Amino acid sequence: MLPTILAKQLEKGIEDYIETSFPMTNAPFKGSIRKLLETKDSLYHEPYVAVRLPFRVAEAMPTCFEAIHPAYLPYVHQQTAFSRLTGNDGRSTLIATGTGSGKTECFLYPILEYCYQHRGEPGIKALIIYPMNALAADQAKRIAELVWNSPELKGNVTVGMFVGGHEQKPNRMMSEDNVITDHETILGSPPDILMTNYKMLDYLLVRPKDAALWKANTHDTLRYIAVDELHTFDGAQGTDLACLLRRLKSRLWMQSGYICCIGTSATMGSKDNGKSILRYAEAIFDEPFEEDAIVTEDRLSPGEFFDGQDITDFTMPTAEQAEELSSLVEQDDEASYLKAAALAWTDMSGVDVTSPEGRIALGEHLMHHSFTQALITLIRGNYYQVRNIVEELKVSYPALREMEAAEAAVNALLALISYARTGTPGCMRPFLNVHVQLWMRELRRLVAKVSGNEVAYAIANELNVPQANQYLPVVNCRDCGLTGWTSILSEHGSAIINNLEAFYNRYFKADDRIVMMFPHQHDNCPSGMIAGRICPDCLQVRIGEDTPANCDKCGSDMVSIVLPNSIRTTGSLNHKQYVCPFCGSKRGISLMGLRSATEISTELSQIFASKFNDDKKVLAFSDNVQDAAHRAGFFNARTWRFGFRTAVQRFVQNGGAGLSLADFTAGFLGYWHEKLDNESFVSFFIAPNMTWMSAYEDMIAKRKLGKSARAKKLMEDIEKRISYEIMLEYGLTSRIGRTLEKSGCSCLSFPADTIAQVAGLVHERAINELGGLEHTGAERFGQMVAGYLKLMAQNGAFEDEAFSLFLKENGNTYFISNDRVGWMPGMQYGINTPRFIYSAESQIKKSFNFDTAAEKKYTD
Repeated sequence: MLPTILAKQLEKGIEDYIETSFPMTNAPFKGSIRKLLETKDSLYHEPYVAVRLPFRVAEAMPTCFEAIHPAYLPYVHQQTAFSRLTGNDGRSTLIATGTGSGKTECFLYPILEYCYQHRGEPGIKALIIYPMNALAADQAKRIAELVWNSPELKGNVTVGMFVGGHEQKPNRMMSEDNVITDHETILGSPPDILMTNYKMLDYLLVRPKDAALWKANTHDTLRYIAVDELHTFDGAQGTDLACLLRRLKSRLWMQSGYICCIGTSATMGSKDNGKSILRYAEAIFDEPFEEDAIVTEDRLSPGEFFDGQDITDFTMPTAEQAEELSSLVEQDDEASYLKAAALAWTDMSGVDVTSPEGRIALGEHLMHHSFTQALITLIRGNYYQVRNIVEELKVSYPALREMEAAEAAVNALLALISYARTGTPGCMRPFLNVHVQLWMRELRRLVAKVSGNEVAYAIANELNVPQANQYLPVVNCRDCGLTGWTSILSEHGSAIINNLEAFYNRYFKADDRIVMMFPHQHDNCPSGMIAGRICPDCLQVRIGEDTPANCDKCGSDMVSIVLPNSIRTTGSLNHKQYVCPFCGSKRGISLMGLRSATEISTELSQIFASKFNDDKKVLAFSDNVQDAAHRAGFFNARTWRFGFRTAVQRFVQNGGAGLSLADFTAGFLGYWHEKLDNESFVSFFIAPNMTWMSAYEDMIAKRKLGKSARAKKLMEDIEKRISYEIMLEYGLTSRIGRTLEKSGCSCLSFPADTIAQVAGLVHERAINELGGLEHTGAERFGQMVAGYLKLMAQNGAFEDEAFSLFLKENGNTYFISNDRVGWMPGMQYGINTPRFIYSAESQIKKSFNFDTAAEKKYTD
């Protein structure tokens, strides 16, 4: 992974998503989104970068273990933790070291050693509490490997994981990769070490059927309580955990001061604010912590790290190379980027830095590089923004002053540091760890200043009262791009919103009191709209073309607007939605804004799609259990769709361009079947709402798809879903969100000769049957036909087998729902419900899900 480059891609990705989600075609809104994104700190802070120097290594192997056999010398902070925690008199400890510092080993080695020394004694000797099941499952594999690979521990120490959920085949005994997970086995024979979460611990203390878990524990059996990621237990969760631990100790008749308590966190803090951290830990565990109980990381200083490393390379990129590096990021070609970065920053000509040997040579070379030593000495492991690094170092390295893309050049060097390795080709380790933090803000309650010249945006909560009285929420149509302000008018004509929450409640219920005001001159007022003016300073609204140009309340110049004569809605009574008053779109109107869940899902999609990321893992935290469950499903659906779009575009670039939609779909399936084996194909392309299928569950369990009838049907269903999703991507949903069309990647087009042929027939019939339009040229008829076909495509009116029963049964959506067809997506009106043109010649009653050729969108 190249984190500095990935951070830049994330910035660009979220910018593209916002711009494509809210297309704005009318003044003064046109271009305002770009200005918002270009405003410093409006959406995100420039990334903060830190280069972590190696941890200080202990001089000798620990002598306190009999059953643990470390493969490497421990870090100094690990040695400190071992000395505090090992033995029968272990002292409560907080481990506050960074990611990759071996926090787990700090407490796990002493716990395993204690269990070995007390082998054969019944009861739970150590309790490890995790904030999430995913963390527990990840650690379980590591613990199982430790036990399995130790001759002393194997067969003498047992570990069980008791969390929520139901496994099809729970483990009843320890193995190389698994701890015991069968609940009945754990209750019947409690393990030495119990892994759980705080919610499950609550159940284990109150459910009668779980009482057997504690039957062998006396007042001195439980010796350790470890809480992983202690910082996540704040507020209500911290209170819950504190009460649980007190109940547990009371249940087991434990004396204060006997138990050894352990808390770990990479973000807990440092010894500088140690007193508050200790008091927090004491409040959670209800146990005393000594003043020296916090174990922090101990890293080499820059002087120690570079000691004896003479500077032999003074290479700096040229201005042209810096520009090239900036452009290569957008091409998403990691190998080309790394080679260009190495050529720009080093004199390692002829060395392939992308090979294992080259990566090791790169690490050795960077130790002797002038700018690398200066950069690491400057930041000393602290977080810096790259522009500040450039500002600080351009005095000593004037070449930076000559680069317009100096920040891109420094990011390239940081990428090389990330990519470099030490060790041997068969056993490589990172040269140095580069950490990047990208802070983004949620565009929730986004409002815009009322103005006829230039629109400025703000977060409503950040405005004072006088400022708030000049800002209103923004409504935008994603289909036609028309944008305006929205509010509720008082009886005196004021558009000021005193209670934004109440406004949102009315808006999302499609209340008829909502008004939409679009900036527009009165000399060409659109049909169905009424003219008016709004004061940008006091938000007074006056209706009528003859209203004065100056506000009669404050005297300010008013902004010309048009308002819908009446706002139309669509949908059922409980799910109403506004119809765009300009283009008649029934799914296009939305409030402008971006919630954190959408932002994060967009970032996740970018992270997983980027070629600069070879470690596709994400750990997402939430401070609310219900919120976490919702977001997990939300992220899953969003990341699947963005991954699918990436796969579609890959085929477009590799032979798919210019094909008919039917040939494109067939070619797409053939292309990816050739690239992936069956298991990989299913794993990547199966939609989130299809993972319940038994054949998929069997494949996950056995790691093989098999050749059964169910397996064949699963593959067929996935291929049908792919075909359906391609139709949606280039049709019904092509204008919703960051699609391939709106991102400028690929779109559906129609053959020019076919359009010309159809246009000629239409032209002939118009002259012969309508008796007019004989002076209208063929080009205009061609434009009309192309526009008509584009509208039909955007409404999803494709001739496809998937819609045959839907059409036959007069638009009954049951026939395209996953209630009837298991591989179909869930029904979402306006998102995946096609709208075909209804023929008046049919005797069937008009369906709500059909259009007529006379509708406004087809005739305007």
